[in-house]
Order: sequence, then C-alpha cells, then structure tokens
Amino acid sequence: MSGERVRVIIVPHTHWDREWYLPFEEFRAKLVGLMDVLLEMLDKD
Repeated sequence: MSGERVRVIIVPHTHWDREWYLPFEEFRAKLVGLMDVLLEMLDKD
C-alpha cells in the first residue's frame, strides 16, 4: 500500500442468549440498563 488510504468501518454489536447462564429476567434487566446508558450517550452527541 503505497500511500493509498484505506477506509475502515467498525460496527459494534452484541448478541444476547437469553437464559444462557442467568434467568431471563436478569438478562432483560441488564439489557434495559445497557440501552438506557446507550441512549443517554447518543443524546449527548
């Protein structure tokens, strides 16, 4: 690559397996908390 610019796109993601090692309700509570924080971060931008 002789001085050629490369465009990189990063797409963060997650995968939630409900009831994998915690009851569904606990995973849901974690997901709701995560979404609350994420929406707050997006509102700041």
